[in-house]
Amino acid sequence: MPMEVYETDLGHYLNLNGKFKNLEFKKGTVMVTIEIENVSKLADNNAWLVQKTQDVSFPIVKKAAVDLIKDLAKLDTGKVKADGPEVAKVLAAFNIDLSKKLIIAAKNVFGTFAKDDKDYTIYKIKNGFKIGIKIVTLAASVAITAVGGWTGVGTVVGIVGMVRSAASLAQQIANLSKESLEIFKRMVGNIIKLKQQMASPNLKKNTAQQVGATVLNKVFAVEIETLFVTLDGIESDFELLSNKVKGNKVKAVTLSGNITKLLDKQEDINKELAKLEAQVKSTGKGRDKLAKMLETQKKVEKETDELLTRVVSLSEGMNTIESWTGTYHKQIKELKAKYNPNVVKAAGVATDLLLAVGSFVAGDFSSPGQTIKELHETSTKLVTALGIANDGFSALQDTGTAVYSAAA
Repeated sequence: MPMEVYETDLGHYLNLNGKFKNLEFKKGTVMVTIEIENVSKLADNNAWLVQKTQDVSFPIVKKAAVDLIKDLAKLDTGKVKADGPEVAKVLAAFNIDLSKKLIIAAKNVFGTFAKDDKDYTIYKIKNGFKIGIKIVTLAASVAITAVGGWTGVGTVVGIVGMVRSAASLAQQIANLSKESLEIFKRMVGNIIKLKQQMASPNLKKNTAQQVGATVLNKVFAVEIETLFVTLDGIESDFELLSNKVKGNKVKAVTLSGNITKLLDKQEDINKELAKLEAQVKSTGKGRDKLAKMLETQKKVEKETDELLTRVVSLSEGMNTIESWTGTYHKQIKELKAKYNPNVVKAAGVATDLLLAVGSFVAGDFSSPGQTIKELHETSTKLVTALGIANDGFSALQDTGTAVYSAAA
């Protein structure tokens, strides 16, 4: 499936900014839809890539639209219709030129990600995914919608897009946190297994027999090898967990930025509502619809006000897990590097290995599980809150248009 970067109603933009005397584009007839085809699962699910591609695409589309207005102004004679062949020809040329520019921009974003996030990329490839870039698309066809005449529609639609992008990020964080919890549980299972191996009467007996010996007996050597198999599993899970945390931190940073922008946009909504209130007061029409709209806005504000607090909580939890993972991952790597099966041949070295393993398994392998669980719960609550916000903003869009029409 293609990855949708964004879509915007170019016709609405042209109507607002072109100030044409005769040309008027109907809602949804001239859309710019930006999608990326044939990307890997990594790209398809990585909201950082979507956000970054949006960031670089928007100014390109805006600049191209300014030039398009100049070309269309030449046709604004009263003899040419917005859906006529003359305009279609101009839009087709616009589409070809804009497509080329956006494809280059998107390729640069993907290329930078692959280069800069080497560890995360390797991790994803290890899990069966691979980055591949083939970008096709762009039709002179998207949606910042033109409706009624209420100027707040564009603001609300833009916010809805931000909410959906944030919800996508929060869902991905929830998914990664759930996967992290499964990895952690498996790791703890191996820690328990390692403790049981260390407590084995057979191992203790053989360890006592090895005191003073210069080489390991065969039975003892097999038991040491078994310990290393368990240690390998634990180290592998630490590596996986570490990369999950890195991936989540990238998403959390982007999510925090999105939520901050979303909160800033709330003020724009309030300004648009103030305009509607003034219109209703002036005409005396649309009071009931306005009251319903203001009630919806209060509910939306309640949900959005808590978003940033939850995102901060997410970041704090991720920092805690990253610190814990880094500490114990380093310990087990150093332990395995110092006491590998080839080195552990003399009984004295084997005894030192058992002491080191005993010290490692005595560490904190309980509290991180609660933190990871809380990360999953918080991100899931974020998804729910953003869903409520999305419904609320969508309702504002519809109600705002109705109020405007009633009070007109």
